[in-house]
Amino acid sequence: MTVLLQRFPPQVLGLVAGLALLAAGCAPAAAPASTPAAGPPAASKATGAAAPGAATAPSATAAPVAGPSKVRVGVLSGNIAYAPFFIAEARGYFREQGLEVELVGFRSGNDMVAPLATNEIQGGGLSPGPPFYNALGRGISFVLVGDTGSLPPGYSSQALIIRKDLIDSGRFTDYKDLKGLTVALPTRNAANEFNLRKALAKGGLTIADVKIVQLAYTDMNVAMSNRSIDAAISSEPAIAIGLEQGLFTRWKGADEFYPYHQIGGLAYNAEFARTETAKKLYVAFIKGTRDYNDAFVKKTNRQEMVDLLTKWTSLQDAAMYDKMHFQGLDPNGRISVDSLKENFLILKAEGLVDVQDADFGKIVDTSFSEYAIKQLGEYK
Repeated sequence: MTVLLQRFPPQVLGLVAGLALLAAGCAPAAAPASTPAAGPPAASKATGAAAPGAATAPSATAAPVAGPSKVRVGVLSGNIAYAPFFIAEARGYFREQGLEVELVGFRSGNDMVAPLATNEIQGGGLSPGPPFYNALGRGISFVLVGDTGSLPPGYSSQALIIRKDLIDSGRFTDYKDLKGLTVALPTRNAANEFNLRKALAKGGLTIADVKIVQLAYTDMNVAMSNRSIDAAISSEPAIAIGLEQGLFTRWKGADEFYPYHQIGGLAYNAEFARTETAKKLYVAFIKGTRDYNDAFVKKTNRQEMVDLLTKWTSLQDAAMYDKMHFQGLDPNGRISVDSLKENFLILKAEGLVDVQDADFGKIVDTSFSEYAIKQLGEYK
């Protein structure tokens, strides 16, 4: 049985000095959380040629050892991007594979890096940013195996929102009009900022051409109402709520200016990746991902899925599922390596990572996706 924890795991015992602070801005393993772990929206098919199987851990096609039947997986508390894991539990896919999976809630992907590296958790959703790349540069043993968030055309829970009066007055009509605006982001040097950089580039601008403020998604709506910000890279369901209140315009989905952006990936501890259990966990994960795509892309058994997710995630208002845009989750588990490389180069150019080069043949292991496709067939 999967156990959904409402707390974080204890600090990793025996962690070498400095590992929890892998790089500037990387947080240590998190303190107890007050909110339950949650799952994600999914959708269509992310692209991007993937690199060869990872060198840090034998691939899923290598002869694996048996591995444990109990597995701990890190998820972001309140984030529906982890829906495949909740679906896998609710529909018995873990049990089919003979697994007992414990979902452990974290406040951010950065908080998962240290416990993942030490096998305190065996899998977790990571966001490619400075802590992620710096950890790899220090030889931390984990590997990306699947998609936990991407932006294929037509599917993006993130968007560039513009204050409604700026649209109505004609002050804002195109990307170039971002110049001089105050723009909110939930955090710096992460997925939302990469999206903003892409939007600015379409107007011939850079990040230096706007004033950045950091706000939580819900606070962005308040700031829009009192006109203390002009624009933001926001996310659902805050976008749908703000639109109902007439606070702003959802001007462009992030998939329109950064298509196939890889904003999250499922990572395995390298030791765990050698096991038969890792393959079984991945098959259950992909089955959950495909069910999500069936519901929100193919519109099959959609109400059943809404009912399931309102019970298993923090998004409990069923009406919101009809108003939101959904983030993509690739039903075959493929990762856009091109996006990972592009974001790394941005961080490197800005001096935000201390890694000079990243071997994506070691970072991404496609063999688990290939294994799942052999077991389940290619998802169309």
